[in-house]
Amino acid sequence: MKFGSVCSGPSKAGRPAIDLRGQRFGRLLVIERTANHARVDRPTWLCQCDCGAEVTLYGGALRSGRNKSCGCLRRDRAGQLYRKHGKSKTPEYVMFFDILPALKDGDSLALG
Repeated sequence: MKFGSVCSGPSKAGRPAIDLRGQRFGRLLVIERTANHARVDRPTWLCQCDCGAEVTLYGGALRSGRNKSCGCLRRDRAGQLYRKHGKSKTPEYVMFFDILPALKDGDSLALG
Protein backbone atom coordinates (compact mmCIF):
# COMPACT_ATOMS: atom_id res chain seq x y z
CA MET A 1 0.00 0.00 0.00
CA LYS A 2 1.10 3.57 -0.62
CA PHE A 3 1.56 6.33 1.90
CA GLY A 4 -1.78 7.62 3.08
CA SER A 5 -3.69 4.49 2.09
CA VAL A 6 -5.89 2.90 4.70
CA CYS A 7 -5.35 -0.25 6.67
CA SER A 8 -8.06 -2.64 7.77
CA GLY A 9 -9.56 -1.99 11.18
CA PRO A 10 -10.98 1.27 12.47
CA SER A 11 -9.07 3.65 14.65
CA LYS A 12 -10.35 5.19 17.88
CA ALA A 13 -12.30 7.81 15.98
CA GLY A 14 -13.96 5.18 13.78
CA ARG A 15 -11.88 6.10 10.75
CA PRO A 16 -9.69 3.52 9.05
CA ALA A 17 -6.12 3.66 10.31
CA ILE A 18 -3.44 4.98 7.97
CA ASP A 19 -1.20 2.19 6.72
CA LEU A 20 2.33 2.78 7.96
CA ARG A 21 3.86 -0.54 6.85
CA GLY A 22 7.28 -0.14 5.28
CA GLN A 23 7.69 3.46 6.41
CA ARG A 24 10.69 4.62 8.40
CA PHE A 25 10.46 6.94 11.40
CA GLY A 26 13.92 7.78 12.72
CA ARG A 27 15.57 4.42 13.50
CA LEU A 28 12.25 2.52 13.34
CA LEU A 29 10.92 0.57 10.38
CA VAL A 30 7.22 -0.29 10.60
CA ILE A 31 6.68 -4.02 10.02
CA GLU A 32 2.98 -4.66 10.58
CA ARG A 33 -0.19 -3.52 12.29
CA THR A 34 -0.97 -5.20 15.59
CA ALA A 35 -4.21 -5.35 17.54
CA ASN A 36 -5.48 -2.05 18.91
CA HIS A 37 -4.40 -1.30 22.44
CA ALA A 38 -7.14 -2.72 24.67
CA ARG A 39 -7.46 0.18 27.10
CA VAL A 40 -7.38 3.17 24.75
CA ASP A 41 -8.35 1.49 21.47
CA ARG A 42 -5.66 3.12 19.33
CA PRO A 43 -3.96 1.52 16.32
CA THR A 44 -0.58 0.08 17.24
CA TRP A 45 2.29 -0.98 15.02
CA LEU A 46 5.09 -3.49 15.35
CA CYS A 47 8.37 -1.76 14.49
CA GLN A 48 11.94 -2.94 14.16
CA CYS A 49 14.72 -0.64 15.30
CA ASP A 50 18.05 -0.38 13.49
CA CYS A 51 19.66 -1.97 16.58
CA GLY A 52 17.52 -5.10 16.03
CA ALA A 53 14.98 -4.65 18.84
CA GLU A 54 11.25 -4.86 18.13
CA VAL A 55 8.76 -2.49 19.78
CA THR A 56 5.03 -1.88 19.52
CA LEU A 57 4.02 1.78 19.34
CA TYR A 58 0.99 3.95 18.61
CA GLY A 59 0.78 5.25 15.06
CA GLY A 60 0.30 8.81 16.29
CA ALA A 61 3.52 8.64 18.30
CA LEU A 62 5.38 7.52 15.18
CA ARG A 63 3.89 10.10 12.86
CA SER A 64 4.34 13.00 15.32
CA GLY A 65 8.03 12.16 15.80
CA ARG A 66 7.64 11.49 19.53
CA ASN A 67 9.12 7.98 19.11
CA LYS A 68 12.18 7.60 16.86
CA SER A 69 13.77 4.44 18.29
CA CYS A 70 13.31 1.62 20.77
CA GLY A 71 15.22 3.65 23.36
CA CYS A 72 18.68 3.07 21.95
CA LEU A 73 18.80 6.62 20.57
CA ARG A 74 18.44 8.04 24.08
CA ARG A 75 21.16 5.74 25.40
CA ASP A 76 23.50 6.69 22.54
CA ARG A 77 22.95 10.40 23.08
CA ALA A 78 23.39 10.10 26.83
CA GLY A 79 26.75 8.39 26.28
CA GLN A 80 27.88 11.21 24.00
CA LEU A 81 26.69 13.88 26.43
CA TYR A 82 29.23 12.96 29.09
CA ARG A 83 32.13 12.25 26.75
CA LYS A 84 34.56 15.15 26.64
CA HIS A 85 36.64 14.31 23.62
CA GLY A 86 36.90 10.55 23.07
CA LYS A 87 40.70 10.66 22.68
CA SER A 88 41.66 8.96 25.95
CA LYS A 89 42.77 5.75 24.23
CA THR A 90 45.16 7.39 21.77
CA PRO A 91 48.93 6.81 22.19
CA GLU A 92 49.57 10.54 22.72
CA TYR A 93 47.05 10.76 25.55
CA VAL A 94 48.42 7.64 27.27
CA MET A 95 51.99 8.93 26.98
CA PHE A 96 51.00 12.32 28.41
CA PHE A 97 49.41 10.75 31.47
CA ASP A 98 52.40 8.44 31.92
CA ILE A 99 54.76 11.44 32.28
CA LEU A 100 52.41 13.56 34.45
CA PRO A 101 53.67 12.14 37.79
CA ALA A 102 57.25 13.01 36.81
CA LEU A 103 56.20 16.56 35.93
CA LYS A 104 54.41 16.97 39.25
CA ASP A 105 57.50 15.80 41.15
CA GLY A 106 59.58 18.49 39.46
CA ASP A 107 61.74 16.13 37.41
CA SER A 108 63.09 17.63 34.26
CA LEU A 109 62.45 15.63 31.12
CA ALA A 110 64.78 15.57 28.18
CA LEU A 111 62.49 15.58 25.16
CA GLY A 112 63.87 15.01 21.79
